[in-house]
Amino acid sequence: SARMDVFLCARARFFLGCTSGLAFLASIFGVPIAHANMIPVETLGVRYCDLSIPKKLWSTRLKRYLSFKEIFEKGHSGYFFSHQYIDAGIRVDENDANDILDLVLEMLSRLNGLHVETEDDSALQNAYKGFFLSGHYSSGTTSRICAAYLRRYREFLIE
Repeated sequence: SARMDVFLCARARFFLGCTSGLAFLASIFGVPIAHANMIPVETLGVRYCDLSIPKKLWSTRLKRYLSFKEIFEKGHSGYFFSHQYIDAGIRVDENDANDILDLVLEMLSRLNGLHVETEDDSALQNAYKGFFLSGHYSSGTTSRICAAYLRRYREFLIE
């Protein structure tokens, strides 16, 4: 029910969701958000306590996943509509179970005060956020990308 949705969003330790409106309801109550399957790619969580993982973009022409550099430089990072991906020859892939599990584990670790960000993790965060330009939806955000996601897809940052 709508009332139970509000109650659960207000009382949750954190909210696991995507770019749906329900996630924003939880944020109104100060509940941290673990955002999976973020799309457009230039969309991240809004607050310092939020974590995100973007969807991966597969080029049907190149027969491989696009690097973050390619996604941002070619403007694919801001696509909102399915026809934009289709017209560009891009398949949008959901996060897999391991990506989402890592997102949840990192959020729990952060909430329990146990998360330690290494120098490498900081460098990966900075590399990812370095693709954001003024005018991108999440430019300047204080939220983070799941560290394990960036480690797993490190090659997407350097191609």
